[in-house]
Amino acid sequence: MEAVKAALLVFLLAWPSVVSANPPAWAKAVKTTVTKTADSEDVIVEVNGVKAGRRQDATGVYDLVWERDPTLLGLKHRLHPHKVTKIFPAERDPIAAPAVVGDAVVAPASMADPAPVVIDVNMLYSAAALVKIGGPTKIDAFAALSCALATQSYANSGLGWITFRCLGPFQTAYNEATDGNALDWMAGPVGNAEIQQRYGQTGADLSHMVTTNGACGQGYMTVTASYALSMSEWDCTNSNLSMPHETGHNMGMHHDPANAQCGALVTKPSGLQGCATGYNYGHAWPIGAIQWRDVMSYPGAGGARVTQFSSPLVLYQGQWPTGIANERDNARVAFDRAATVAGFRTPVTVPLPAPQPPGKTKAVTGQAFVTLVLSPDNSTIINGQAVVLNYTVAYRRVSDGVVTDTVNCGKPANGNCTIPLSVPGTVLYTATATAVGPGGSSAGPASDPFTKTAVTHKPSKFSNFRILQ
Repeated sequence: MEAVKAALLVFLLAWPSVVSANPPAWAKAVKTTVTKTADSEDVIVEVNGVKAGRRQDATGVYDLVWERDPTLLGLKHRLHPHKVTKIFPAERDPIAAPAVVGDAVVAPASMADPAPVVIDVNMLYSAAALVKIGGPTKIDAFAALSCALATQSYANSGLGWITFRCLGPFQTAYNEATDGNALDWMAGPVGNAEIQQRYGQTGADLSHMVTTNGACGQGYMTVTASYALSMSEWDCTNSNLSMPHETGHNMGMHHDPANAQCGALVTKPSGLQGCATGYNYGHAWPIGAIQWRDVMSYPGAGGARVTQFSSPLVLYQGQWPTGIANERDNARVAFDRAATVAGFRTPVTVPLPAPQPPGKTKAVTGQAFVTLVLSPDNSTIINGQAVVLNYTVAYRRVSDGVVTDTVNCGKPANGNCTIPLSVPGTVLYTATATAVGPGGSSAGPASDPFTKTAVTHKPSKFSNFRILQ
């Protein structure tokens, strides 16, 4: 890397749901970090202490693999880059989704300023894919990386208001040896019954299944809610951006014109060959010896895929247009249709219980300020979602029970909350700390009486700040 990397985006989970403040069922807590320079991008996720990632830079694409560190005798893990050298097979052609009575159609919306939307995806996998991915310890991070890469692809295309959130992941009964084409199985009576059951559990908008059977992927095109289905080969899902690719088909995006099955190509106003009608096509652009291509383009259109959908409004590395107006503009498709897809179903949420109250505060003399000692990190996990707690401290006068001061500690990054004293004196007070979370608030027991001259309040140990599960 030539420049000092700047972290552009670090967030817990994905964008908060626009449907409910409570977490969707089956949404795991994911920490995502995106680091970019002028010519590189790292997308890294962490779930339950396990990491996964993808890097793209001037030399190509790298899988960032969570592995035992040989320099430490394998006693610890590291996230290590492995250059992707595989020549990926093309994804299968998308399938037009049959019309279903009562389904909402993915139709263009008005060109108003968009509100943030979250597209929830049930991530599914076969037993064979689980083995290839690395087993139960790695599947959660693998699935989370898919949605992080999809979200980043939209952000890089000027569509930062679109967030993909992966639910699950769930193992399916699909068997590559006996069940045939994965997408056919998903739409057929056996597979679809399982998928509909999962929809009932989660309320996801799309379903994507990871398998081991050959082509990089396939999906239904411009779907309604009933055919919001796609699949990918496990080593294409993230490395080749096949999950964002196939869910792009669901939204109505097509391949680059040469691979879009649109009939005889014609010379377009840009001077390039293209499809006679439409603008929902991918694009590729050369930089020196490397032919870069967007998420929807086939290998024949160029070399490595980058986290970008075609858009004439966005320059790659600040120099190269990534689309052509009215000819190759899949970002426009997403702009028009993302809100419809995000509304296919309503997320099934679970109410958040109130946090467990802090422990009893204690008065310790000898300080010129009051310090509320919190946990090292005041974010915690509840029902699979990261929840950030705020803390307040109330001072109550012992003589008449009146609360004279309530101080908001907020959510201090260093785990400590320092509160300057007001007017010192000899009047007796008690202090009560309250933990405040999305599901409510819980006050701890009052401290022993103290004079408000110079004290430090310390709730009991970190365990007292855990959330009720």
